[in-house]
Amino acid sequence: MLDVEANKIERFPLADSHLLKFAGCSPWQDRWGRTHLAGLWMGRSRPDKDFTNGLARYALPSREVLDRVEMDVIPASPPCWFPDTSARILFAGTDGRLYRFSFEDPRNPNSAADDKRSPLPLIWQSQPPAGLMRVSAPTWPSDPRLEGKIIVAVTIAEGPLIQPVLRRASQTQLWWLQLSRDYSAIVAGAPLISKEAANSAERMVVEDLPVIATLSDGRIVLAYLACGESETTHRLRLAPLMIQGSSNLPSVDEATAVECSGRFLLSPPAFSGDGLWVYGVSQPSQDPVRIERFSVAEVLAGNPT
Repeated sequence: MLDVEANKIERFPLADSHLLKFAGCSPWQDRWGRTHLAGLWMGRSRPDKDFTNGLARYALPSREVLDRVEMDVIPASPPCWFPDTSARILFAGTDGRLYRFSFEDPRNPNSAADDKRSPLPLIWQSQPPAGLMRVSAPTWPSDPRLEGKIIVAVTIAEGPLIQPVLRRASQTQLWWLQLSRDYSAIVAGAPLISKEAANSAERMVVEDLPVIATLSDGRIVLAYLACGESETTHRLRLAPLMIQGSSNLPSVDEATAVECSGRFLLSPPAFSGDGLWVYGVSQPSQDPVRIERFSVAEVLAGNPT
């Protein structure tokens, strides 16, 4: 776990977990001062059970198991916690859809602790983008100016489908999505990053794993990973996010994006709580895990080291 306040990495075991992937911590602490950790869990909930998968939730720092929920929908990216203090998340499934799930929903009193409480898919009330293949990596900004909006990565097929057996070329872009009042549907959405004024030598075919921070002066900053057509690692980019119109529509001009030095693994970047620092998992040279830290102010001022 990366502690962005203490600037250190902590390693700790989790009881009864064969594998935990796509884990993410809550942006809040509960009334007992605990941070909640949720992610894709794979293992056996009991010795007499078959190997299965689902969502697990832990309390930190005690590592207490709060939930282990078997489900048929498999998460494909870290969960996105609701910005309030409820134990509710959004997550992207391997089927390309977004789901919402509440750990607070009552269990079936006749079932075991590992019952299958089903997540609910978000439906598109607006027209989804043409060629939509999947939606992934949701993040929910806490800034009130973006209330009800989430940022996601949308993968869209490029060109016509000639033969079904052939893999279609695709591009992954960051989009903003407006959720309904009950968070059950997507009512609007559009690409987040404008590329008309961009001057890039290589076309970016992947924009992924967005995170948002609000600085002390009120500016909103986007961090995300980008990858070109011929690249195998990712670039960590920072850019100011603008709010436009009475509907508070977010937008980013790609020409204003600044790349941090180095190359990075496809792992979510993170901001410190005060927004002064941004962290990325660097392509390791020798160490198994190497975390790089950058001053947000320095990067935006054109000093990306």
